[in-house]
Amino acid sequence: MRQPILDRSGFTKVQSLADTHWRLARIPSLEAGIYALGRLEFAELFQEQEEGVRKQLIEAKIYLACHRQLANLSVQEGRLRRQAEKDLAALEAIRQPRLLRARSRLNEAAKLYISAVHQNKHELYDPEALGFEFTIAQIEVRAIELQPDLFQDWAAEQENLSSAVPQTLGPPSRA
Repeated sequence: MRQPILDRSGFTKVQSLADTHWRLARIPSLEAGIYALGRLEFAELFQEQEEGVRKQLIEAKIYLACHRQLANLSVQEGRLRRQAEKDLAALEAIRQPRLLRARSRLNEAAKLYISAVHQNKHELYDPEALGFEFTIAQIEVRAIELQPDLFQDWAAEQENLSSAVPQTLGPPSRA
């Protein structure tokens, strides 16, 4: 039976990370909203200035009037980013041992498969019956990584068999 990947604290970290990213994604729209409200509020100011200068003055006025709210958003963004980094590191700490165990189990399955190949019993090899959760394809790939020449004898045998079978296709050879 498969074990859950995450325990309760792992699920809590995943939820915290999702919430943090949602909050981080809101910050730019909150800043834009502050500036949009400021533009409405200060629209009548600086009428005597040319348009380009007027826009810059309004932006500066908004910044000065809303400096505290904008600074708070910036501080909050920094806190959220640090929290996300901590949550991600905690999840990675949970993930690493699991990946190492899975790699170890895959190596074990591959070594048993290599042994079965050497005994010419690889057709009977059933990873699920041996308690492994890997497909035969995953096991074969790992087995070949561990022993690249694993099927070399089999390939040579297949080549010998194919060269021993007479060619029946194509024009008859003239003897």
